[in-house]
Amino acid sequence: MSGKKFSYPVAEMFHSLQGEGVYCGKPMFFIRLAGCNVGRLHTPQSVPSSDAEFPVVHAQCTAHGGAEFTCDTDYHVRDRLTAEQIVSIIPPGVAYACITGGEPFLHRLDSLVGLLFSEGIHVHVETSGTLRFADTLDPEWLEFGNGANRLHIACSPKISASTNQSVLVENAPFVSEWKFLISTARTENYWYRVVSDFLVAYNAHEAPVYLQPINAIDTPDADATARVIRLAKRSGVWSLSPQLHKYLVIR
Repeated sequence: MSGKKFSYPVAEMFHSLQGEGVYCGKPMFFIRLAGCNVGRLHTPQSVPSSDAEFPVVHAQCTAHGGAEFTCDTDYHVRDRLTAEQIVSIIPPGVAYACITGGEPFLHRLDSLVGLLFSEGIHVHVETSGTLRFADTLDPEWLEFGNGANRLHIACSPKISASTNQSVLVENAPFVSEWKFLISTARTENYWYRVVSDFLVAYNAHEAPVYLQPINAIDTPDADATARVIRLAKRSGVWSLSPQLHKYLVIR
């Protein structure tokens, strides 16, 4: 299952609390892989990267529904490590690992996911859903286990910079939770329709639905958060994803 060994472009790794979605507050080891297919323009805050393949980022991104925002993560490459090297850095006792980015599905994930599972670690992947999951992750892993042991895929629908498309329909059955980014740029009715129409179009009602305010890079946006709370109340079933780490001022 591990396949040919190769190195992953790593932006950063750290042990912290999940601040978003279903597992908000859960301790996790974060593996941020470099590169993204969503970011369009580099901002002045960008730092020159020594790796031309995965240059820097605080990029301009577009969420499903058309909200443009500055990416809050710097995913330029800082190291290249094999799956074995990555797993060897994880502290003893860690039960959850989150593979994030950038866009993790730019990279062949089989060896890393398989090794994490072999160590008894629950695996989460954060994605925009714009790249076909089965192209870089063996379908056996996509279907692995059930309940708490299943590969957990958190999809935050965004627009691909290269194709101008949102989530690929064939990815929807593998998504464990949906996380929609909400801005104050348009009306609340507009965002309610965006999320509602998406869930119908993708037949995506089974997985939990979270609304996440588009916050500043390091701090929460009170107006965006208040809007999300109102939308969640209006829906009766959608939940707030607060980006808890920005309130706690932690990674």
